Amino acid sequence: MNGAPEGRWTSRGAAAARRALDELAAEVPTVVFERPKTGSAARSRPRARQHGPPQDADAGSPATPGQAPTGRSRDELAAVIEENVHRYFRAADEHRLPTQAELAEVREDAARHARAEVPLAELLSAYHLSSRTGWEEVVSAADQSELRRWSEHLLAYLRSVTSAVSSGYVEGHQEFHDEENTARRALTRALLAGEPASAHAERAGISLTTNHLVLVFTIGGPADVTAEKVGHLIQEELDAYAGTPVLSVLDARRGVALLPAPGDTLPSLELGLTSLAERLGVALTAPVLVGAERAVGLAAIPDAVDQADEIAHLAYALGRPPGAYVLTDVLLEYQLTRPGPGRDRLARILDCLDGHPHLVETLLAYQRSGHNRRQAAAELHVHPNTLDYRLNRVSKLTRLDPGRPAHAQLLAAAVIARTPLTED
Repeated sequence: MNGAPEGRWTSRGAAAARRALDELAAEVPTVVFERPKTGSAARSRPRARQHGPPQDADAGSPATPGQAPTGRSRDELAAVIEENVHRYFRAADEHRLPTQAELAEVREDAARHARAEVPLAELLSAYHLSSRTGWEEVVSAADQSELRRWSEHLLAYLRSVTSAVSSGYVEGHQEFHDEENTARRALTRALLAGEPASAHAERAGISLTTNHLVLVFTIGGPADVTAEKVGHLIQEELDAYAGTPVLSVLDARRGVALLPAPGDTLPSLELGLTSLAERLGVALTAPVLVGAERAVGLAAIPDAVDQADEIAHLAYALGRPPGAYVLTDVLLEYQLTRPGPGRDRLARILDCLDGHPHLVETLLAYQRSGHNRRQAAAELHVHPNTLDYRLNRVSKLTRLDPGRPAHAQLLAAAVIARTPLTED
């Protein structure tokens, strides 16, 4: 090693390294991470569980557990094995464990391998294989009386090295994913703003699809988890539904998500949205309301976000139950809330009730019940006779009878027309 004198065991380093490399070539690891295709959004993450639309079985199929390391991974591991064999023999010659400087090198090297996406299981196997091979060289030439000492030395050496590899790998992995998450956030912001996104996508390691299903969702009450956990739970469900990591902007109460829709998968993505909203509600222990709109082409994403946001807000403002809504679910209400003289005149029909909030509440309950007096009275916790009295007051003030079909339609349209187009 750089002209340094060789000790009793160091001289055996080259032979031990060759033997370890031969064993690596023949070994099939028991744990191998998935290796998605280059440019895959999933990168080295585990494959998300799928409970959304059917996916193409041939697309992005994972590596088969038990397959050997790839060529790049094998080259990386060969270098690890050779260096660790020599490190082990130096420690054996000097009757010591790895120094702090040596362990710092191990941590730095492990961090580099994490950033290169060499699986931790493979990396640890390389360290264990090379250390064991070195130990076998030692005990084959050592006296029987020394076997216990060298076995204890091996275990202590492995504890030190394994700890350094694990801590370094975690640090490198975190650094890698911090950089990746920063790139993903920049990509999401660019798409939402309608700005060029190809450079951000390349930095994030994502191959963008042309079409997306845009979701805007609202959490209807306080979730029984922390704000940070809300984001994790929502992201987990979105990734599982789409079968791939989803670009999103999330907080404790609202969020926007861009579900990639390759090929002609937009209709199938829409089919399961109600169950997705239900699962989100179960995960968060709070009602979730989702508005959805298709974005055909990346340039359509900003407008689709605005549309989905308005759909979600309209459904919420109209008192619709938790679930997922597309434009056809609120089409009449959407049209009645478009600005114009017709909407303004409809809205003014109920101006006379502004000073009587209990009458407005009664009219809304009556409409929600499908004009069922007893059901509306039960919702308001009043006697049916009280409900009748209030409806008569509405009739006198508006000059429209809620019990007459033609008048009831006009009153329902007036309620919709008064729905705010934006949140306060």
